[in-house]
Amino acid sequence: MIEDTIQQLSESTFISVAENETDLSADNLGRIASHYYVKFNTLDNFARYFVNSREQMSSFKVKDILDLFSQAEEFQNLVVDTLSREGGMRVLALNLSFDMLNDRDFTEPSTIVNVLLQRHFSRKLIPSEYKKELDAILKHSIRILHALVDVISQGDSTFKSVINCIELM
Repeated sequence: MIEDTIQQLSESTFISVAENETDLSADNLGRIASHYYVKFNTLDNFARYFVNSREQMSSFKVKDILDLFSQAEEFQNLVVDTLSREGGMRVLALNLSFDMLNDRDFTEPSTIVNVLLQRHFSRKLIPSEYKKELDAILKHSIRILHALVDVISQGDSTFKSVINCIELM
């Protein structure tokens, strides 16, 4: 189990394994994850997204960054009792800055995080039954966004991508 974990971390460039196979050292992603207390899956998802999308986009738009940010592993267990609120979440998704009505599952935590953050950023009313979820999202947001800025900065992304990420803060 330990060897599998070390191999997975090494393949994801979180750590480096020395030639003697006994010494380990943290790479940039490992340091970022450790510094901001961000889960491995979250940072790995961020890094893969920017590596895979680098050829397609010269700069990442705020909408793309918000979509990626909303998929953070830290948010997957925050939202409970969403099945009974799907209709309410669909109503909250109306008239947002970034369209959310097409091809979205409103019971998915990433969609709920995205809708609540967009409403928060645009200073729209958030019903009291969603305040607890929003508070939990905001509690994690700053450190995850800092980690996301560091991930974007370490690659070949444009300065505009970094600024777009910082706009979310």
